Amino acid sequence: MTRSTRMLLGARASALALAVAWAVSPAGAQTFPGGAQATPSYDPAKVSISSASNVDNITVNSAQAVINWTPPPSSGTIDFLPAGHAMNFSGPVSSFAPYTVLNRVVPGGTVAQAIALNGTVQSDSFGSIWFYSPGGIIAGATSVFNVGSLVLTANDIDTTGGLYGATGEIRFRGAAGSNAAVQIAPGATINALTPGTYVALVAPRVEQGGTINVGGSAAYVAAESADIRINAGLFDITVNAGTTDANGIVHTGDTNGQIASGGGEARRIYMVAVPKNNALTMLLSGNIGYVPAGAAIPDDNGVVLSAGYDLAGGAVATPRPPTPGSRSARASGNRCSTAPRPAISRSTPAAARAPVSART
Repeated sequence: MTRSTRMLLGARASALALAVAWAVSPAGAQTFPGGAQATPSYDPAKVSISSASNVDNITVNSAQAVINWTPPPSSGTIDFLPAGHAMNFSGPVSSFAPYTVLNRVVPGGTVAQAIALNGTVQSDSFGSIWFYSPGGIIAGATSVFNVGSLVLTANDIDTTGGLYGATGEIRFRGAAGSNAAVQIAPGATINALTPGTYVALVAPRVEQGGTINVGGSAAYVAAESADIRINAGLFDITVNAGTTDANGIVHTGDTNGQIASGGGEARRIYMVAVPKNNALTMLLSGNIGYVPAGAAIPDDNGVVLSAGYDLAGGAVATPRPPTPGSRSARASGNRCSTAPRPAISRSTPAAARAPVSART
């Protein structure tokens, strides 16, 4: 299959389009022997951590675990995982069972500051590695993630009864009015290559300027509150509270779905932004699509753009009841803009085998 199997969303935006300050401040005067520059708190029956030489080796001895990290107060963005540092996650040596670990990184100051991940995060293929920080997360230009599955979010995750809800959903519950962002800087690399795995970026604002390679599905969701459930390799996404951000999602990087030879389960790349009050315009450029290992891509793989609609079974669902002051949206060229117009949908030519549907 040729490069034509990929979807090119306009010319790559200028670096100025994501001209955010990637500079970080040291995590206070305190130093830590391992990778993360923060004090961890966890249940020793579920987690063990050994730290030395700028590396944290984290063993998760349970199907679900939570680690609370507290960086010392600092001005500006907190360098939680500096360049050259690493966090290595693994399950029990005697077990090859899936596990999920939520890393809650809450700075010790009174202001919710963003944290930066500039080093390396690794896990075995069984690990679902989640990071939450209320002030936002920056995956810097030197960051590398080689994991099973990955969640980066600025919305707190409801852990009542466990990390997943009654139907297996991840419950993202951000603060009302939050403008925190998940930002993937140009140069950052995220690899979650095992079939059936996922990458989810969830925040009021999502900026993807790096390279993301996923063997399953990827979801970029701009919202204050949402529920996401993995359903036969696809996502069910329900937005409970939208975003006040003017764009919701800005994509200038590469998002690549990795398709194994012979096909397998369906996969999707989702970009979902729901305006809370005013109109929003998603800014989409760079490359989004699939890189096949064999000669063909299964027909049931694609890119889904949605604004104002939930998703079920990997497809755009019926519209949610509108919230006061909310707006619908429309797709045009390499932008997806909100406007009070009827819904539309479109897809790439069948020959591309990587359909793009926009429901607005």
